[in-house]
Amino acid sequence: TGVVTDEQGEVLPGVTVLLKSNSRIGATTDARGRYSIDAGTGTATLVFSSIGFETLEVPVENRSTVDVRLTADTKNLS
Repeated sequence: TGVVTDEQGEVLPGVTVLLKSNSRIGATTDARGRYSIDAGTGTATLVFSSIGFETLEVPVENRSTVDVRLTADTKNLS
């Protein structure tokens, strides 16, 4: 579980959250930027992606809550 925000701390709905080792396991953030995904145990990595933001890979490292902040993808704005 966790919350996804932007650089200003605003919640981001509609962000795709996938388990890197199995892209069939995933979730989408709700209107409050919250998501829940069963990442299992051990060395799982979550991949966060949304249009207009850089894709971010975050190791779970046995945490039950993984909050992330996405950065605007300025390279693709031109």
